[in-house]
Amino acid sequence: AWASRGQWEKAEETLWQLLETCSNHENNNNNNKGNDPTTDERNTRMRPTEYSFAPLLHALSKSGRRDAGSKMEEWFDRMEQQWSVTPDRILYNACLYAWAKSGLPHAGVRANALLQQRIHRPDTHSYTSVLDAYSKSTALSNPSLAADQCDALLNQLELLDQDNHNKNKNDD
Repeated sequence: AWASRGQWEKAEETLWQLLETCSNHENNNNNNKGNDPTTDERNTRMRPTEYSFAPLLHALSKSGRRDAGSKMEEWFDRMEQQWSVTPDRILYNACLYAWAKSGLPHAGVRANALLQQRIHRPDTHSYTSVLDAYSKSTALSNPSLAADQCDALLNQLELLDQDNHNKNKNDD
């Protein structure tokens, strides 16, 4: 509810409470392991998924904060390291959007690094956000670099489109 109202700080606080509850539940079940055959099933139900983090991350991406992209990447790292939860493409796209809206000088570079290193199957939205980030950040301080990066991204997008077209053609 906090996330939908744009109050990401409250949403973050609520998420931390949920994660703490999950940790306490898992620790209690680990202490009782072997006593109850349904322990593993309950532990699975109490573990967070990407959907547990999504409201917070979407609220953060739309918050207008200049540090939203970096905060989202911090959450991605926590999700993966502490909870073994891999963000999906939609969450990564939200982060790319946040970088694009930040207006920071390095936003294009950070968004492109995220696109190239972490997103398994980027889509048109992924590329559009990175292009947007370059147009609003690096382009102001180094137009030549931004133009070269945008050309490379457009070439990647064209190859992706050709691959999708060929897959669809083979499926017919």
